[in-house]
Amino acid sequence: MNTFDKELQLSKLEKEQLIQYYKEKALPSFKVDNETPQYESDNFWDGIQFDKRMFDLCVYWSDYKIVCVVYECDPTEDDNWTTNMTACWYLSDEVKMTKVTKEDIIWASGHYLGEHLPSDYDEWEEEKIDEFLEANAWEYFEYADPKFIWEQIESLAWSMRHYVGGKDD
Repeated sequence: MNTFDKELQLSKLEKEQLIQYYKEKALPSFKVDNETPQYESDNFWDGIQFDKRMFDLCVYWSDYKIVCVVYECDPTEDDNWTTNMTACWYLSDEVKMTKVTKEDIIWASGHYLGEHLPSDYDEWEEEKIDEFLEANAWEYFEYADPKFIWEQIESLAWSMRHYVGGKDD
């Protein structure tokens, strides 16, 4: 069994407290240095104690989505805490996250391509998408790797969706 397959046992109240702490403290602190969506980022750690239980929250970007994984901490002999990674809870699954739509991607593609992605792009194989991106890249991006162009399109689509109302609540 993978270390991260075991779910951390939490009460409903603890989950509510962790979600509130994440929204009010951990997420805003993370965004100070990590506002722009990224494919991946360094881990940001924050901790909170409820009664006798201490928790570490690990927040990071993964595939342009913010992820928060909660671990319980164990006390050490010197009155500190150490992160116990034998079980975890993916808090992000419980929190409404910004969703980018197909229309957002098509709209954003017009900022990097001479022709917008067609409405059936999501049914294409990756190779066909890469070919379309290469063939229609705006002049500044004509020699860029298609993966880079796609990352720019996704990032703009995510930023636009977040700005116009898909903000995390």
